[in-house]
Amino acid sequence: MREMKDNFSRRLNFSTLIFSSVVFSVLLTACQKKVEYYTYGDFPKVHKTDVHLHINSTDPVYMEFLIKNNFRVVSPNVDSKIPLDEQLNTSSFLVKAWPVQFAFLGTFSADSFENADFTRNTIAQINKCMQAGASGIKIWKNIGMTIKDKKGNYVMVDDPFFYPVFKYLEDNKIPVMGHLGEPKNCWLPLKEMTDTSNVRYYRANPQYHMYLHPEAPSYEDQIDARDNLLKKHPQLNFTGAHLASLEWNVEEIAKRMDIFPELKIRYII
Repeated sequence: MREMKDNFSRRLNFSTLIFSSVVFSVLLTACQKKVEYYTYGDFPKVHKTDVHLHINSTDPVYMEFLIKNNFRVVSPNVDSKIPLDEQLNTSSFLVKAWPVQFAFLGTFSADSFENADFTRNTIAQINKCMQAGASGIKIWKNIGMTIKDKKGNYVMVDDPFFYPVFKYLEDNKIPVMGHLGEPKNCWLPLKEMTDTSNVRYYRANPQYHMYLHPEAPSYEDQIDARDNLLKKHPQLNFTGAHLASLEWNVEEIAKRMDIFPELKIRYII
């Protein structure tokens, strides 16, 4: 019996040795093939595109950095802080000077949406952006989160006031990037947020931290309004910024992409 055990033990040890040798060979082969993968030293060689980098300066240092590191960039203008004409002039200069590395999205102001000439002026602004070299139009979260009508109600992106504008964008096949709503973290207290970058942003920008503004439209209201917009304009070439504010559930993202064939999803940290 002992001899049988010793023989079995030797066979087991031999089999283990063979198995270990095979595993080692596989690992060695894998390690040898690592040269096929990118390394830190390859970073400048790899073609890269950043589709959401705000460049608001004509200082060539930014473009020199992009060229050195093999980047192309899409810089969206935003209906916030910097005057729209200033943003447009900067972007137009950059796209003419560096047409390979730089592209931009124009924008329009939604502040005067109740004025009788809003549609005419907005379409004129859109055309001005496109003639200046824009690749499309960016709409921002102020629609739905800060802008109110004369009665004090928050104005959502599916409001009838905006219909002629989006119909124009749809009919003329002008791409639209929509930053509508925010990550779900926006409606949570800081200590419950799941992303440290969100914590930093909303701590520094409490005006956009909707947990502090329960009177404002809910997260669901924002998503519903965006979905209603896409239902009204099924041929609109629309890209949902920040994973279309559905970052918390990939199934929700997939559902929207099934429902809206023209919808694109873009990620940004």
